[in-house]
Amino acid sequence: MTAGDGLVLAIDTSTRGGSVAIGEEDGALLEAVHLDPERGHGSDLMLCIERLVPDPARLRRVCVSRGPGSYTGLRVGLATAIGITRGTRAVLVGVGSLEAHALAAAPAAESDVAVLRFAFGGQVYAARYDLSGDLPREIEVPTVVPEDEASAWCEGCAAVVGDRRALELVDSLEVPLVEGEGPFAEAVLRLGAALGDGDEGTGPEAATPLYLRSFEAKNRRR
Repeated sequence: MTAGDGLVLAIDTSTRGGSVAIGEEDGALLEAVHLDPERGHGSDLMLCIERLVPDPARLRRVCVSRGPGSYTGLRVGLATAIGITRGTRAVLVGVGSLEAHALAAAPAAESDVAVLRFAFGGQVYAARYDLSGDLPREIEVPTVVPEDEASAWCEGCAAVVGDRRALELVDSLEVPLVEGEGPFAEAVLRLGAALGDGDEGTGPEAATPLYLRSFEAKNRRR
């Protein structure tokens, strides 16, 4: 792996199969690693980061998915990103996970693309983006939609991207359905590197998670 002086680290733990990427300050990817979906994010995340970033002093930014997505996964990713920035003085950048999903999986040059992700509890996470430019432009902010209203919410869009379970809810729509389960760290890298210093989404406030749904703790039977 070769790079200039500054590096950008990207972390995505919004889905079961997380990922980590390292790139240059202009968002160019150098290397990406996919986390094992059968293991907890906390098991391998730091090991991957330590391998990708042998010299933390070179980090200029740490970009991280802030949600919506896996409650535990987001907490692990955000806590890790905060710890790294405090130790290196790199800038913390928060990126919406649905925006990263759109950039990673959606067809280019479409002006209105819906992103759906299964959210459990009879709901899906949803957002809409204009993808006619280099990066997504938000049309509808991320929200939670009941499963039986997903098709109606997507009406008028040019395409729908999402995970398999979410796309099954809108298979009656006569638009392209693009499945994308991740990983999304490379998209997080591109989105985070594009923000200017001081832009919304940078600095300490970037660590605020976007859950959209209240967390319900459940006791496991033994």
